[in-house]
Amino acid sequence: MIEATRPLPAPDPWSLPVPRLKYFGTFAIQYLLWLGLYLGVNAVTDGRSVAQPLLPGEHQLPLIAAAYPFYAVVYLEIILPLFLSRTRRAYVRTQIACSAASLIAFAVYLIAPMPYPRPVHPLVGFWESLLAFEWSIDEPRCTFPSLHVAFAWLMYLGLRKEAPRWQPALLLLAISISVSTVLVKQHFIVDVPSGMALAWGAWWLAGYWERRSRELKRPS
Repeated sequence: MIEATRPLPAPDPWSLPVPRLKYFGTFAIQYLLWLGLYLGVNAVTDGRSVAQPLLPGEHQLPLIAAAYPFYAVVYLEIILPLFLSRTRRAYVRTQIACSAASLIAFAVYLIAPMPYPRPVHPLVGFWESLLAFEWSIDEPRCTFPSLHVAFAWLMYLGLRKEAPRWQPALLLLAISISVSTVLVKQHFIVDVPSGMALAWGAWWLAGYWERRSRELKRPS
């Protein structure tokens, strides 16, 4: 007597590879939405200030425009999950963490804008020109906690196990970006540890989402 063969269980869609082309469109929309919210928060907080948390001697740190490439590289780094995440679940967790970090930071920026006192400096030179352009777009009120720092560390947290060979480079980038935020006079020193704390908190929240989604999909 021939036994009926049971159909194989359907693969978990979250464990499948990332459909880069499909997800790129979603990522582009997500980035444009983020940019609109960020610029909107910056505009709404114009003229408001609750504090300028400069540490003793911090104002004496020099402006180093040559550090700008390290600062700006995060704009390219945030696309790495599309190419280095091995599964859809890993990619989505990183995006959820970035979204959670952004929403928390936006709320703090609205409640407590802390504008950085940018120096009066003759910005002459290639990197100086790029930094001047950055300053012309990005007003100095969205500072504490630093989303630049948070995103850099979230890329490290999200991809260190997905792409082990990239782990040293991701760690070096996170450190370099964190230091550069202070050297190009975009952030207070206190914005750096607060940005790191934001990254770890957002990563934990995204991990909680992942655990809950797994539990809900388990057969009862």
